[in-house]
Amino acid sequence: MTIGLASLLAACGTGSAESMAYASDVDGTTGIVKFTCNSSSSGRCLFKMDEGGQQASAAVGETATLSEIKPGTSYCARTRKDGNCFRKALITGHQVIRHEVRHSG
Repeated sequence: MTIGLASLLAACGTGSAESMAYASDVDGTTGIVKFTCNSSSSGRCLFKMDEGGQQASAAVGETATLSEIKPGTSYCARTRKDGNCFRKALITGHQVIRHEVRHSG
């Protein structure tokens, strides 16, 4: 019985997860956006603005800054270049954001 259960579990695979947690600080007056990477399954947080295409990258524990950004601009947050895009719009002030996607396989 134990061998059968072990075989069944092995066939399911372990899967993987892509997760990140970061903070955004948006100053609507100056147009400065700061992204602080709190955790990431890859060790980095990547950000790309939809409008203008500005990009920033920060290692866990670091902060990346972009300027001339308008509140309401949407952006894509990823853990790696080819990772899932977590799309969000910038809101003035401070926000803490967490994303997680689990892949079976």
